[in-house]
Amino acid sequence: MKRVLVVFALALPFIVALAFLKSGKHQTPAADAPMPNPNGYEQFIKAAGMLQGDAGRCETMGATELAAFVSTNAEALAVARSAFTNECRLPVQYSIS
Repeated sequence: MKRVLVVFALALPFIVALAFLKSGKHQTPAADAPMPNPNGYEQFIKAAGMLQGDAGRCETMGATELAAFVSTNAEALAVARSAFTNECRLPVQYSIS
């Protein structure tokens, strides 16, 4: 009798979860809201593509080298700053699998 109760106790959570999934009453993700236009996210991507030089070295650059890097990338910096004035949204794709 004790063995039957142990097996039942171990199997019950799986049975409940399976019944829940089979019932089809679980929530599906809500429909995506339309993407903002202009989308700040796209502007950030554009600004990143405009960068010239090695941005990964900024922490180790001297003041003169950093000033030259910023000057060279002034247009990319302006695009990135303008992105902050817009709503940003990344498209998300859902999958049951």
